[in-house]
Amino acid sequence: MSTVLDAYDTWQRFRMLHPLSREPFVDTPENRRRWLYHIDIADSMSRLEAIRASDSFFQKNEIRAVSAFHEMPAYTQHIYGCIADCFPGIQVYAVGSRVNGDYVDADSPAEIRRARREAGKAEKHESDFDYWVAEQVSPVGDLPLLSDRLFYLPPGEKKIPVPMWDFSKLPESEHALAIEATQNARVGALILLHDQYRLSPYYYCGCGDEKAVLAHFQKAIQDGKIKK
Repeated sequence: MSTVLDAYDTWQRFRMLHPLSREPFVDTPENRRRWLYHIDIADSMSRLEAIRASDSFFQKNEIRAVSAFHEMPAYTQHIYGCIADCFPGIQVYAVGSRVNGDYVDADSPAEIRRARREAGKAEKHESDFDYWVAEQVSPVGDLPLLSDRLFYLPPGEKKIPVPMWDFSKLPESEHALAIEATQNARVGALILLHDQYRLSPYYYCGCGDEKAVLAHFQKAIQDGKIKK
């Protein structure tokens, strides 16, 4: 059985919905039914707005989802390129929210964060850069922050191949130079070869990326893609 206190709480909720109302608290069955009616309507509208926000969120996902690497934002491409540098000669795949479109960046607007929250997504300052590698190998360098390796992909999970270095573009006439420069860790010469023959779509400047460049050439020599 409801009490006067229950009725007073109901009236208070009604007054919050209609702050301009001057209706005094008068506890009658008719008033309770009317207050509850307005509260139920407001709750229904809130649920509807949440559904609309969720639908809008998933529509935005479809717009931001990608089907190829070049469709990703430049910053995202850069991070996945750095991840691929840690696995020279091995195909790396981008997966998860950065592919499906339901990611959040550090500078994402409040509406994206609110829509994610209302859609039941985890609260994050910035989404991870999920990736998958078929081979059970360890990275050869330090992975970027927020990179997250998945060791299991559900059947049908969408994955985008991250571009690899293509040593078939390196003429055989340059193989001897590539081997000598690799053996002597002359990274500047290796970067020149990389840029001249566009061995990958990535940019290297020799400022902190020397280990990655050297690792790619070492793996190519090991795999017989660069021969003496």
